[in-house]
Amino acid sequence: TRPMRLTEWKPEDAPRLADFYSRQIAHVDFCYPVTEDEFAEGCRAFNERHELSDQRLLVAESNGEIRGYVYLFVGLRNDKRLGRISSLLYEPSHRAAGQALLDAAEDALKSAGMTSVYAFGHCWRFHHHDFGYISEQLGHVHGLVGANGYRVAGGEFFMSDHDFTVEEPSLDDPNLSIEVEVKPGRGKLPGVHCQLKAGDDSIGNCICVSVGEYTRLDSMQDHFFVDWLGINDTYQGKGLGRVLLQRAHWELKRLGYNHAHISTAHDNYRALTFYTNVGYRVVSTAHGFSKELG
Repeated sequence: TRPMRLTEWKPEDAPRLADFYSRQIAHVDFCYPVTEDEFAEGCRAFNERHELSDQRLLVAESNGEIRGYVYLFVGLRNDKRLGRISSLLYEPSHRAAGQALLDAAEDALKSAGMTSVYAFGHCWRFHHHDFGYISEQLGHVHGLVGANGYRVAGGEFFMSDHDFTVEEPSLDDPNLSIEVEVKPGRGKLPGVHCQLKAGDDSIGNCICVSVGEYTRLDSMQDHFFVDWLGINDTYQGKGLGRVLLQRAHWELKRLGYNHAHISTAHDNYRALTFYTNVGYRVVSTAHGFSKELG
C-alpha cells in the first residue's frame, strides 16, 4: 500500500474531481452529481462572481485513488482580504486525508497573510443550490472541522414539499394585485416572478426558479426552488406572504412542477415557523464555519 500524498492541482483541473465529488454527495439532499463539463461550467460561474486570488486546489491521493480535496482562495469583501475554504471533501474512511488537507489549507492561508478563515459558503451551483454550506449529512466533514476549532458561522435550513397541492388563492383587498412573469432559465421548465402590488407600488416579491438551474438531472426538472420571498415591512402580519407564496405555487403547478423546495437562514426561526406551517418539512441543515488562525 502506497502512502497518502498531497499534490497541488491547477484550479482549471478541478473538473477532474467530478466523479469523486459525485460519489461523496450521492446521499446528500440538495447536492447533485455532475459530469466533468458541468463541474467546469460551475467553476467558471463561481470564478466570474468572485474576486479571487491565491487560489489553491490540493488533492489527497493513495494507491492511485483520490481520497479527498480542498479548494481555497483569498477573496475580497468590502475591500478586505478574506481567507476562504470553499470546498473540502474526503472519504469517511480516510480521516488522515481530511486532516492533512485541512492542515495544508490553513498553512497556505497563513502564508498568504490571513489571520482567520471562513469555511464553506458560496461554491458551485450544484452544491446546496449555490449556498456552498456543508450538510450535516456529511457528518465526518462537520466533525473534522469542529474537532479542529472551527465554530458555526452561518447556515441554512433546507425544506421540501413533495407532490404539493394548492388551490388558486385570492386577495381580499381590491387595492392589491399580483402580477406574474414567467421567466425561462436553464431548466426544462421556466421559473416565475410573482409581484404583489398596491396600486403601482411593489410591496412584495416571490421569485421561484427551476431546480434545473442547478442540475441537468431529468429527475429534478419538475422541482422548483423558492429563491426569494419578501413582503415590505408595513404590509407584514396580514397573511400576504402566504397568499403570494400560494399564488407562486399555483402558477408553477400549472407549468408542470410537482415538487417545491425552499430554505431559510439557520437562525431565522420566524421564517422556519412560517414555512413549516404551510406544508414544508425540514430535509437537511447545512452550515458554514470560521476559525481564527492565530
